[in-house]
Amino acid sequence: MNPQDDNRRSLRLGSVDAYRGFVMLLMMGEVLGFGRVAAVLPGNGCWAFLARQQEHVAWTGCTLHDMIQPSFSFLVGVALPFSLARRSAEGQARWRRTLHAFWRAFVLVLLGVFYLTIDIWNRRAWAYPLVVVGMNSIAAYLIAHLWSGFISSALTRHLGRGWIEMFGKPYEALVLGAAVLAVEWAILAWMSRHRIFLRV
Repeated sequence: MNPQDDNRRSLRLGSVDAYRGFVMLLMMGEVLGFGRVAAVLPGNGCWAFLARQQEHVAWTGCTLHDMIQPSFSFLVGVALPFSLARRSAEGQARWRRTLHAFWRAFVLVLLGVFYLTIDIWNRRAWAYPLVVVGMNSIAAYLIAHLWSGFISSALTRHLGRGWIEMFGKPYEALVLGAAVLAVEWAILAWMSRHRIFLRV
């Protein structure tokens, strides 16, 4: 085993991976098709609310969907302390590192709950489904955008459509979407177990 890989692994924060995984699952969750369920159940406030969370607002306000891109920007800020440590090891001047350090406290306070629970109290089990996605966010993005259609058609081709109708016609898109999301997550879990991670 490469000692460099061990060092990289020890520097990873589970809380950051969990948060990244949560953001990626919001993006991948589009496959659940809440809007299609709401369309066949007009007047249902719950489904209308959920459908709205998978769309961008026209002008004012925001939804969960609107928070995906800002969350990625936030994660860039979270990575700053690791960047500073690397810069220090490479001998970069202290005043330049200090300039970047102003983000550090702000970012860690905002991420404090994920960090305290997962990395300090070591309560990691609940975050495993998120960490699996967060550690391989590039793969998750590619799978969600390139394979969702293939997975959907493969499921219906090999398993038929009876299982999709188990909760009634209005929920077909949701059941199929949940199955697709489960398969996508399973692929990422397999990649994680085999230490396969896409990096830039």
